[in-house]
Amino acid sequence: LKRDQTRNIVLFLLKILMLGLLLKCFLAAWFGYAFYRLLLREWIGLLRYRLQSIPIDFYVPVAGFFVQMVTDGYRKGDANFAQKEEIRKNPKKRLILSNMICKPLLILLDPALIADFYTKQRMYEKDLEVLFNVSRFIGKGVVFAKGERWRTHRRVLTEALDFESIKQMMPIIIEITCTHFEKMLSERHFQNIDIMDEFQNITGDIALKNFFGAEFSKIQIEGVSITKALAKLNEELMLQPLVSPFSLIEYDRKIQRKIELFHSLGQDVIDKRRTQAVKPNEGEARRGDILDRILNYNAENPESAFSDDEIIDNCMTLFMAGMDTTGHLLTFAVHYLLEYPHMLDRIWNEFTSLQVDPANITLDDLAKLKYLDAFLKEALRMTTPTIDTVPRVAKTKHKLSDITVYPGTLVRVGLNAVGFRESDFPNAFQFKPERWLDEEECLRRGTYAYIPFSAGPIHCFGKYLAFIEAKVILLNFYSRFNVARSSSDYVMRKTLRFLYEPLE
Repeated sequence: LKRDQTRNIVLFLLKILMLGLLLKCFLAAWFGYAFYRLLLREWIGLLRYRLQSIPIDFYVPVAGFFVQMVTDGYRKGDANFAQKEEIRKNPKKRLILSNMICKPLLILLDPALIADFYTKQRMYEKDLEVLFNVSRFIGKGVVFAKGERWRTHRRVLTEALDFESIKQMMPIIIEITCTHFEKMLSERHFQNIDIMDEFQNITGDIALKNFFGAEFSKIQIEGVSITKALAKLNEELMLQPLVSPFSLIEYDRKIQRKIELFHSLGQDVIDKRRTQAVKPNEGEARRGDILDRILNYNAENPESAFSDDEIIDNCMTLFMAGMDTTGHLLTFAVHYLLEYPHMLDRIWNEFTSLQVDPANITLDDLAKLKYLDAFLKEALRMTTPTIDTVPRVAKTKHKLSDITVYPGTLVRVGLNAVGFRESDFPNAFQFKPERWLDEEECLRRGTYAYIPFSAGPIHCFGKYLAFIEAKVILLNFYSRFNVARSSSDYVMRKTLRFLYEPLE
């Protein structure tokens, strides 16, 4: 009996020992894998580029260059400081080598490298880890689509934002702009305002009305316009990674409820509109808002029709892009006009020579405003709101010019840095709209020296609409208001949130 008890005790202790060894092996394997994924993989990747005599410009473990930009926004007053400084020190610098999200990162600055990158998109795939949170909201839209589905999305949306479509949108753009400014005047809501919020309310309303029509843009949620509610949701999605772990679950549930609400509202509009759907081959007779265009496409092309979820997510994609990018451009434009009041005089003299009311301006009128166009291009060159398109990660080993790119490398274009190259823009750190009035100089620069809306097959198909909106809003704004800074000692500091924008 005693021998049996002793044997059982020994067996029990051996089992405990074995379990302990297994647990240690598991933990060692897990930590080894985590070490490889978080650090070793990016170190190996960076070493490959160092062997090509490419210096590592910035390194922060795991998060990498994103942390550098956010830190510079607070410490240097400009989230783009590091990239600008690299170009200032070395005007011929071709790229920046850093890391981001546990991967080596190449930021392209040389137009020749950028052109090669855009022609070799088949070598890359979208790195959706960066946008994992936004995918909950627009995961079935054009941003996340792949392959043939992506090409279908882009083709239909590009056609919906062509010149003729924008021409039809002009009355809506002008109506929403004038209504908003007149409301501000009637409520005397124009002292110490956050001008970026006001501009984004206008551009958001325009985006929703042009996509879903007036019935959707008039919806109120808890006493707030759907434009403001969507803008708030967009902000919450961006901030979620920074939320305390103790409140993350409830925060996440609140976001999910809002996403489901917006999708149900969009579905209601689609269902109602579908009862008025046109028959195949009648699409040209009915060119309404973008939803009409997509439903017409579905009727004529049932084999590649958009699902309702794809329609809704594309609406939200255009809303986020249209509201934010144009709103930021207008905010920077007002900043530069306060910095250089003589430029406002020149813009206004050019406009008054047309002898038209800004509330009745046409596309033909806008095309005559050469200096206004040059001014907005210069504002975009100096302060491009978009730091990148959807990040691309290399799938296979290949070359960009003379540089070997390895699989797993993040490659992005320095959209808000490439415009500071002295070889393309003499005195690049000076704000000088006149540089855009010299047609020969513009042609000499080439296509890839100035790409605030990206370029090639992944260019922003809404760029023309953004410029038209900016011109209409800016002219109507200055026809009603005199603008001054709320503080005489204000200095704009620029940070990185979802976009490159004023810190306060």
